[in-house]
Amino acid sequence: MLKTPFSVRLFATAAIALGFSLFNPTAASPLLAQLPDTPEPVEGIVTDDVEAAIAFQTGVTLYSEGNWVPAEAAFREALAADPDIAIAYFYLGTILAERGKRQSDATLTQNAIDAYQQALSLDPTLSDVHYNLGVAFYQAGQNQRAIAAYKRAIANDPNRARTRYNLGLAQQELGMLTEAIGSYKQAVELDPEFAEAYYSMGMSHKQLGQTDAAITAYRAAIAIDNKYAAAHNNLGNVLADRGQTAAAIESYEQAIKVDDDYAAAHYNLGVALYNQSALKQSKKSLETARTLFLTQNQLENADRAETMLQKIVQLEQQLEAARAKERS
Repeated sequence: MLKTPFSVRLFATAAIALGFSLFNPTAASPLLAQLPDTPEPVEGIVTDDVEAAIAFQTGVTLYSEGNWVPAEAAFREALAADPDIAIAYFYLGTILAERGKRQSDATLTQNAIDAYQQALSLDPTLSDVHYNLGVAFYQAGQNQRAIAAYKRAIANDPNRARTRYNLGLAQQELGMLTEAIGSYKQAVELDPEFAEAYYSMGMSHKQLGQTDAAITAYRAAIAIDNKYAAAHNNLGNVLADRGQTAAAIESYEQAIKVDDDYAAAHYNLGVALYNQSALKQSKKSLETARTLFLTQNQLENADRAETMLQKIVQLEQQLEAARAKERS
């Protein structure tokens, strides 16, 4: 299976006065099911048409080799010869869905949806197709339809943790946070090592203001994967919201230790250090964040870091002026 469906807040009076806020990473992405990387025998006869059978097997071989463009052509050739090969529509839909995601092409995503729906019209018991249809709907922003597809996948295969996880993501997108938490809990019951599910659970708890539960979920994700930079960062944000600045700094530093290019963590560390009046260290973190944001073409966020840096410089000048006045 190919794994793919995961701001910043004010927390001190002085920081609020300057308009500082913390960055949270975006939600996780749904996980797109794929067929096996190496072709396996298909149970039963997929077609009685020799031409279609040859084209289908050619498509499977090309797909397993990662040659998607000729594989797509081969599956289309098979379907032109025999339009009733459900599994060929599944392969075709998966290729189109991946291309649509990588190219941010809504037309390709819709074509994938059409292919999956055609497969299900021929064989509605294909759980993987319901699953991938849910992913395609999610990518298209059609979350209600994604939820319906995931629930049909669960009805056919109730023991797949990743379906429950993806269901939770779609529910979370619609603000159905209690339902999303329930889905994530079901996912980790099926797979106790599912760090992403704990992470997304933490985000939902945070959105509901359930900070204790959010901290527990983020720490569970980190316990499974100590290199989960986003979980360290989000844990830091919850701790910062609770006024536990020193603990928040430790979390941001851990996120940076895992991923030194994590611009949001550098930014958040800068804000936390500011709240401890460590202006020199704060400037260093914010300068790093600004550079990374620029490198990553996050120009608006780079401007936010620059604004913070300018205000800190102004504050330093005011403090120096006050000291000079005292000395005179």
